[in-house]
Amino acid sequence: MKYLIQNVPERDISLLLSQLNNVSVYVDTNKKPLESFIQTLKLAENNSALYMEDDIILSKDFINDTNAFINHNSDSVINFWTLKKSVKQTTLMSPSSFMSNLCVYFPNYHIEGLIDFYNKGWNRIEEHPTGMDLMVRDYLVSTKTKYWLYQPSLVQHKKIVSAINPRRSKYRQSITFKDENI
Repeated sequence: MKYLIQNVPERDISLLLSQLNNVSVYVDTNKKPLESFIQTLKLAENNSALYMEDDIILSKDFINDTNAFINHNSDSVINFWTLKKSVKQTTLMSPSSFMSNLCVYFPNYHIEGLIDFYNKGWNRIEEHPTGMDLMVRDYLVSTKTKYWLYQPSLVQHKKIVSAINPRRSKYRQSITFKDENI
């Protein structure tokens, strides 16, 4: 398994890089998040991968916790972060409920499927040119693929301005983050 990070040039990811091994980084210099998401996924090179955005904080036991769950569910898409207040335990979720690509594990065949889904012309790209998570949701719905929503969240969203849309609230933190004191 590889770790993939989608990075914008203005964000320092040295701490993330120091916490992970086997990492590939795609730097989004063109300010096209959806295109950069696909380029980041291509870095998996036919491997399964844990995709991450660059504005996250890892829990203390992130590596052990993610590896343990992935090892038992390696054929499933797994989301390790959520804003959903109603989900209190790890749950297999409907594809139409997918939101956020902050930290998501993709088996290699789903990475290939997502790239193919994008290349064949995701039909909402004009409506949502920054909709990486919406594209993943549409892909999961089209393939009737449920995904695991892991609880507690193993990453936290940093309280920083969005690089995609500066008008978004910087207060998009998970209330279920495993290590709230980090």
